[in-house]
Amino acid sequence: MLAKSDGTTLEQHINDLLLVAKALESALPVLPKITRKENFWELLHVAILFHDLGKTTPGFQKGLFSKRYHFRHEWLSAALCLNFALEEEEKLLCASAVLFHHKDESTLRERYNEEKAHKRDLEAQMPVDPNALLFDDEFSALDFEWIKTFLYVHDLMLPSFEANNPLPKLTTPWKPKHPKVSEQKKFEHLLMIGSLKICDHNASAGITSLLLMEKADFTFLTQIQKPYTHQQKAWQSNGNTLLLAPTGTGKTESALGWAQKQLLKQQGRVFYVLPYTASINAMYKRLSSREEGFGSDTKIGLLHGKARFFLDKLYEGEEGKSLKEFIDMHRKVLKPFKIVTPFQILKWAFGIKGFEQGFCELSGGCFIFDEIHVYDYELFQRLVLFLSWMIEKLHIRVFIMSATIPRFMQSQLIEKLAINTVVTPDEELTDKLVRHRIGLIDDTIENSSELILELLQLNKKVLVVCNSVLKAQELFQAFEHIASKVLLHSRFNARDRTVHEQTIYEKAPQLLIGTQAIEVSLNIDYDVIITELAALDALLQRFGRVYRRRPGDILNTQEINCFVTLHVDKSSQQIYGADVLQKTAEELQKINNDLLHESQVQKMLDAVYEPKTFDPELEGDFFKMVDEITPYKVHLDNEEKFNEQFDGVEVLPIALYETWKKLDDTHEYLEAEKLFVPISRNLFHHFQNLVFTEKTYNNRYILIIRLVYDDAIGLTQEEYFDNGLGDI
Repeated sequence: MLAKSDGTTLEQHINDLLLVAKALESALPVLPKITRKENFWELLHVAILFHDLGKTTPGFQKGLFSKRYHFRHEWLSAALCLNFALEEEEKLLCASAVLFHHKDESTLRERYNEEKAHKRDLEAQMPVDPNALLFDDEFSALDFEWIKTFLYVHDLMLPSFEANNPLPKLTTPWKPKHPKVSEQKKFEHLLMIGSLKICDHNASAGITSLLLMEKADFTFLTQIQKPYTHQQKAWQSNGNTLLLAPTGTGKTESALGWAQKQLLKQQGRVFYVLPYTASINAMYKRLSSREEGFGSDTKIGLLHGKARFFLDKLYEGEEGKSLKEFIDMHRKVLKPFKIVTPFQILKWAFGIKGFEQGFCELSGGCFIFDEIHVYDYELFQRLVLFLSWMIEKLHIRVFIMSATIPRFMQSQLIEKLAINTVVTPDEELTDKLVRHRIGLIDDTIENSSELILELLQLNKKVLVVCNSVLKAQELFQAFEHIASKVLLHSRFNARDRTVHEQTIYEKAPQLLIGTQAIEVSLNIDYDVIITELAALDALLQRFGRVYRRRPGDILNTQEINCFVTLHVDKSSQQIYGADVLQKTAEELQKINNDLLHESQVQKMLDAVYEPKTFDPELEGDFFKMVDEITPYKVHLDNEEKFNEQFDGVEVLPIALYETWKKLDDTHEYLEAEKLFVPISRNLFHHFQNLVFTEKTYNNRYILIIRLVYDDAIGLTQEEYFDNGLGDI
């Protein structure tokens, strides 16, 4: 009896699922507690044994190869499960997981209605579709002898084989406008179907075990000879923790030690959340290293919009490694430690496809957020609200760390996330951490070329940060004669961006010019920075890339290493707000040509940022949305709301069209996708007259933009004329 067209037998496939379930029990031990089902794993065992028994019909077995059999096997499997001797609610729980493990409630209800219409036509002697299949006929065609023998081997027996159609009973509770299902019942069903899908998807991919984070994985922390006091406190903290510490004082190690402590108490998956692609890729490499991390990437997953491109480059040419396998592993529950963007967490709150597995994986997890406040305030609220919901419902633990968070946001985090430990460094340490002398320039960053050149001639490693891509590009082009330089911003395609990030880490170019992507978690150490005026917390993050790994020897010199240009344009005001920029400038004036002491930072931040309060309407709507997510459904309206969180469009520069076409024609789709460039919707609309579409062979529409693209400077705002592409 086969389960797959590749020759996998039904018995082998089900046994593989049982192996995954056993591993899942170790990886996510909190699920029985959340569902209040002490026998959760036993019930999952039952659901697994029944989930594919509907494949024993002759039609399915022949259809594996002919592809002409279209009756849902899980329909039959659920009917068999309803014959099993279980307490009624538990029987419905197992049978529902079996029924919906491939298709959602509305799809199966539609199939049921089609069958009813077919029966009516038969009774009325109307013309009917000769290929239509009826439940009763297919149920009677099941191989009952094989099923009895299989279940007997697993110590189960069916008292009868009644052909009771399960669809009316199992789809009714989840219909729209049906009386609200209790929260406990919802979580039972949500986590049971999620667990079954995890087992099925992993087993089908040949994954029958799940990795765990173990104490031995964190041995690199013991190599820190003199950990700071705040690191030691974080390592001993139980539960939700807030760490407030300057850049370069080992916050990452503090967070990892905290995670180790939580995992010793209760296993769960770890999610390290960072805001930018560059910082996520860098953290992945760092934690894969033997010196600063786990020694390999075996247990580390990577999830962000461009992860497939980064992984492709990272594993390029490695023998025996399939990119698809790598990407699947990073997505599946196999990896116990994932480095992600906040959207990879938040999407489950909107019921995005796969949310049942998502909620399972989140359950009992450890969440590390680095600089959670760098997002806009609306996204900050949604993240905090979802974390608070998961703390209550899914028993997660959180570790928030920041060097630059306003006090009112600290209070909101402590209150909303039930934070029981706040860790700060010793004053003795912060007094020594004086690494930055501030110099203000009453001009624009475009007029700083002479200063930059002078610093380069002094053999300084210079970091330049602009608030817009256009300015960064213009400055970069002004230094054509400098050989060791790199530009980093958001308007590179994935192919070139990956190369630039590698160059930054491997060659440490003398001149690095970039935008906000440089701010958070890039573990680089430059001699001096020239930056446009930005919000104070953003500036402090930028300063943290200078003298990052050095002692406070700047105290012995009058040399400025953090220059800020004070003239701002409208685009900077739109990004940060004119009021915030003005107050930031006022605070910086107080320390112009002076040292920046850590003891000053909090007072400066609180002077710049007016306290805000959570929007009660946003909070109410968000919790209502999350609470109304139910298993077995497709939440299309919520998916639209989630997609509204993104301000981006992907376009293909016209100069890369021929390259893309060749790759697409030869089915090198991943390489072809690497050529697309993300741009904001505002920029897209501004240049809409230079955008045209082309329909690909698989009915996909791509957007081609007639703007100049260069692998060193990215997508420009200069119109491309001589494209040589004829009538395209």
